[in-house]
Amino acid sequence: MANVRVQYFGSIRAAAGTPEEETARGENATVFQLLLELADAYGKAFRGEILDESGERLRDDVTLTVNGAIINHSAAYEMRLRPGDLLALFPIFPGGG
Repeated sequence: MANVRVQYFGSIRAAAGTPEEETARGENATVFQLLLELADAYGKAFRGEILDESGERLRDDVTLTVNGAIINHSAAYEMRLRPGDLLALFPIFPGGG
């Protein structure tokens, strides 16, 4: 069975210490459940990058994609991941012109 692949970008990548991984943690989990498991695995810095101060909601400035499609935060609490899915986590990137 294929695992869920997770890609990390920007400050989230720095907190995770890796650009991507394959994990069985998310098997049949919602996106949010997988994120909680990853936060437990990677610790306080990672948790602070993806969750708000309560630790119970996603930060407003985190963008999530599943298989290349942006998902809104409310979907993250309901959407179940399937083997072979690709979840990507993006922080807001500073800059502009």
